[in-house]
Amino acid sequence: MSEQIFLLPEKKFSTGNLGCFFCMPLTQANLAKASLLNFMQNNASQTYPSMYLQTKYLASLYDAHFSAYTQVMGQTLLVSYTINYVEPRLVLNPDYDSNQIVAALAELVQQPLLTPINFQLAKLQLQDAWHDFYDSPSNLAAQRFFAHLFADQPDLIYSVFGAIKTIDSLQLTDVQDLYEEMLKSPAMFIGQGTDLPAAAEIGQQFNQLDFGQPVQAVNAVPADPPAKAVLESDKFDQAQLVLGYVYDDALPYLSREMLGEFLAAYLAGDESSILFQAVRERLGAAYAIDGSNYPALSLLVISASLAKDKREAAKTAIKTAIADLQAGLVKPDVFEKTKQTLIRRFLISNDQAGAIFDRTVIGKMFNCELTSRVFVRTIAQLSPAEFLDFASKLELKESYCLQ
Repeated sequence: MSEQIFLLPEKKFSTGNLGCFFCMPLTQANLAKASLLNFMQNNASQTYPSMYLQTKYLASLYDAHFSAYTQVMGQTLLVSYTINYVEPRLVLNPDYDSNQIVAALAELVQQPLLTPINFQLAKLQLQDAWHDFYDSPSNLAAQRFFAHLFADQPDLIYSVFGAIKTIDSLQLTDVQDLYEEMLKSPAMFIGQGTDLPAAAEIGQQFNQLDFGQPVQAVNAVPADPPAKAVLESDKFDQAQLVLGYVYDDALPYLSREMLGEFLAAYLAGDESSILFQAVRERLGAAYAIDGSNYPALSLLVISASLAKDKREAAKTAIKTAIADLQAGLVKPDVFEKTKQTLIRRFLISNDQAGAIFDRTVIGKMFNCELTSRVFVRTIAQLSPAEFLDFASKLELKESYCLQ
């Protein structure tokens, strides 16, 4: 069955991309196990049973780059395997073709080296990566923000690696069991490049998988408890302030993606944005302020690194900016500048093979297609009234500060 094999001819880039993706239920245990499995697969496979041999093999494919990683999409855990390679048409080697790259990816996905030695090495690597990531105050604050936001939905509180206690307790049999479960999960294959093999040939290489099961991400939204304000202390020089607003989850995914991204950019996208001017320039409070849109969660997050004595003033400024929108006040110059910025950023991404590939993955997961025509037309034609209607449904769910 090959319904979930998607081949996208693309001739304007010097590199191609192949990916194999598995949809699994998002649980904290699955996230930790999949993260550890990915570290093991990034190290070695049965055919290339050491980092040196696997690296040497990939180098022989004109420095092909293999990556195994996890992505959280709403309530879905996407276990991802991608390989980026030089297009065979650019190489004067008749023995090098896209079939060889497909075979390489199939080997690395389907023949993991699930041995005690590789397990112990990968577990140490994952533990080090976990501590390096959460040693960052902004990353730690974001994780704790989500932990409080999803207190009643504990499987959603980590999106990177999983809980360290779970990682520490993992055994090799846990990873082996997850791998067997993964092989039975809905899977899709995406190929982007020139002269890609036929779907039937790809199916023969990935002979352990069934590409016939529907693949789809499941959206999630925070539960209904009233908004909360949380203040926690740690030994940091700066305060990390995170505010989370939910919005209309009944909108189609593409609308949430585009309108949410526009709102995030309008509020905290660059030096011309509302909060950059209000919090950083006028208050002198923030070292950095950012807006992030999570369409699968129907969630807008405003985060800032700031001086501890400016925490309340910064929070007031953020809430005031949202209140102004909900009162119907929009700044025309910032509104138009945001349009120009987002359209320019999207068109620039069309010159990046990886960005197009990533958009394709998201589109298949959420059963939508974000094309240049759709994005540019939607943003260019967005009216202040439509924007304000979207902002009017914002609801503060959590104010979190780590200092």
